[in-house]
Amino acid sequence: MRAVSGLLAGILDIDKRPVAPVPCPACGVDMGWRPFQGGWLPNEYCRCVEPPPPGVEELLGMCGVPLYYVKKRLADLIDHNGPLRKVVVYCEGSLLLYGLPGTGKTHIVAGLLRRELENNRVDERRAMFVVVPDMLAEIREGIRDSTMERRIQRITSIPLLILDDLGAEKPSDFARETLYRIINHRYNNHLRTWITSNMALDKGLEAHLGLRLCSRLSEMCTVIFTGSKDWRKCMRSGGSASVDVEVS
Repeated sequence: MRAVSGLLAGILDIDKRPVAPVPCPACGVDMGWRPFQGGWLPNEYCRCVEPPPPGVEELLGMCGVPLYYVKKRLADLIDHNGPLRKVVVYCEGSLLLYGLPGTGKTHIVAGLLRRELENNRVDERRAMFVVVPDMLAEIREGIRDSTMERRIQRITSIPLLILDDLGAEKPSDFARETLYRIINHRYNNHLRTWITSNMALDKGLEAHLGLRLCSRLSEMCTVIFTGSKDWRKCMRSGGSASVDVEVS
């Protein structure tokens, strides 16, 4: 099951909610299940007990951030490379981060979202993280049950949308049209959108997505090159996690 399913559970996966009861140890009432990371977790608190507020890592998971990235912080990278601080300034608007695999793109946007949540600038209802190929697959599934438009509406209207790995989707008319609808709506309505891609805007993405969409991206986003050095490999060999940032 893909991560976006948990975010749109009311539309996509409500029929897959587990049926086994989760009895409250205090009063015995069924506490039910909640969506998380594309699956379901039992609720831990009943109405008879005041639940503690969710921690930031749980909120990141509720936004759709993959488990690997919920512990990532900007400081993990910023401490090694001062220019990365510029990313924090430009995140007030839309961003397009591009670079080769392993250059910290997803780490950066996950860290930025953590910062937004910690500062109460967004909450789990106003931010969404999706991996583009998974998102498109989930939207396509809506053709069968006539929920495609509702799924697109949810994605286009969220105040902060993170599109991870744009360009990794298989090229098709459906993919290009759907991405155009999502990005064009957000462009027209000045909605913050953070995008990561392995492709440069004027090279790979333009050929992949078309001139119209990339023209909008070039205007709405601050474009940031995160480099070509795979720091995952550096970390495995004992190096530090650093990002070479160029802002345009």
